[in-house]
Amino acid sequence: MRIVHFMDIAGISSILSKYMNHIYGYRAKVLYRHIYDPYCITAHYFESCRLAGSLKSFYVNAALMSIGKNIIHYNMGMNYVGLIKRISGGAKVIFHYHGSDARDNPYESRMSAEKLADCILVSTPDLLDETYRINPIYVPNPVDTELFSPRDIPDNNRGLVFMKPGQRSEHTLQRLCDLGYGDIQWDLVPHTYDTQVIGNIKLWDGIEKVDLSTGDIKRIPYSKMPAILSRYKYYGDIQWNANNDTAYNVDSTTGLQAMSLGLTVIRHDGSTANNLPAQHMPKEATRRVKEIYEGLMKR
Repeated sequence: MRIVHFMDIAGISSILSKYMNHIYGYRAKVLYRHIYDPYCITAHYFESCRLAGSLKSFYVNAALMSIGKNIIHYNMGMNYVGLIKRISGGAKVIFHYHGSDARDNPYESRMSAEKLADCILVSTPDLLDETYRINPIYVPNPVDTELFSPRDIPDNNRGLVFMKPGQRSEHTLQRLCDLGYGDIQWDLVPHTYDTQVIGNIKLWDGIEKVDLSTGDIKRIPYSKMPAILSRYKYYGDIQWNANNDTAYNVDSTTGLQAMSLGLTVIRHDGSTANNLPAQHMPKEATRRVKEIYEGLMKR
């Protein structure tokens, strides 16, 4: 089966494509722009699939590269869907929502594009509560367990939290204290949106690392994340929704990566986990998406 992904969020499409190609012999690839991959996640897997030029030229080239494909898997910027579907020769179209793209965008703003989607996927359970044109399917985010393989985790009292945009340190620390983890030495690191805007698309959020010795802020390349995370015994998976001043009740991608490495992850409800749940194993997530693809092709 021939699949083309448009863009990538947190490496989800790259991981799915990697394992689909390896396990099932599919021909899947991820087309992306460097500007949307500031932490080199997609480049880690599909560097040769980077398309240069403007956003418009991206879609022109992506449309040409979709010719003869079975599946077009959109992950952001659901643009030119009808045109690209026709150019492809009738490929099935999937919209895959990953968070704020559905949570913070009312259905009315997505409705016309969704009319052209053959299937809608969501990456976290809370997104099932949003409104869509057709019933969405929840596909747990996979973790690349080859990259984030178990490591020797130090027996220290240090913990790390990556904070979302608008998330305040005092709220985060108070939440950790309320959950019974106030005695851990926490490093709170800002997780910020890039301020650059291209057209009407704001660049996706990325992790930034504060060098605690100098105060400098440096982005962590994806390939270095296992080494950074495994310096800590704990990861505090506390994400704050600044829009309604509440904590998210889902496991973040970074939290899942930390579980895969063997850190003790403090989840949103105060429970802990230090093993990656089976549903987030790449083979299991890939199997579920494969079944969805095959079901679409039978329609």
